[in-house]
Amino acid sequence: MELFLASENTAFSVALAFMILVLILEVLSSGIISGMLDSLVPDIDLDIDIDADMDADADISGGADIPALSKIFIWTKDRVPMLVYFIIFLTVFSSIGFVTQYYIKRAIGHYLPWFFIVPSAFILSVLISRYISKLLSKIAFKDETTAVSSDSFIGSLATITTNVAKKGRRVEARLTDKHGQIHYVFIEPEEKGAEFKVGEEVLLTRKENDTFKCVENELTERN
Repeated sequence: MELFLASENTAFSVALAFMILVLILEVLSSGIISGMLDSLVPDIDLDIDIDADMDADADISGGADIPALSKIFIWTKDRVPMLVYFIIFLTVFSSIGFVTQYYIKRAIGHYLPWFFIVPSAFILSVLISRYISKLLSKIAFKDETTAVSSDSFIGSLATITTNVAKKGRRVEARLTDKHGQIHYVFIEPEEKGAEFKVGEEVLLTRKENDTFKCVENELTERN
């Protein structure tokens, strides 16, 4: 218990507690937390297709005016949802911190100051989490014989994950294809004046370049 309560390890204890809290809230909220986390991401209005059928690395290198922060974010989480990467990162970060501090104290008799261990653990965690995310994307979000064309998404329902969608402003949305695979696409309202918020379901009507046009889900409208 001393390991978790030591002031030098506060950052790792907070990361571990936050990870557990996020998991509990995600289960209780039936996925709402995932949408909230995605909404915290900067508005990525880029000329790239982050559909799971495409290679994220190739998309980033081929983009012309991609903000540095967006490049880092997409490179970091690869194809996995932000919630998954966030949990991986917090788990790796707290594990590295606690394990390192445990053996450091056994070796020299005291913990390293937080300003030495936290930055090192953070950088190492980003790299390790990136590797785990990439590996996980090939296992849980892999493309095999179940790969589908993005054109087949027309007529599907997608859930808004980032910001408010307006005419002339596309945002990210998540959908599940007939094989159960998750895809992230850009959507934009078909009609002028239409607005769709985070968590709302929309119907994809057509594809224009790398952006899907959408309208309100009729079932939602009736309810």
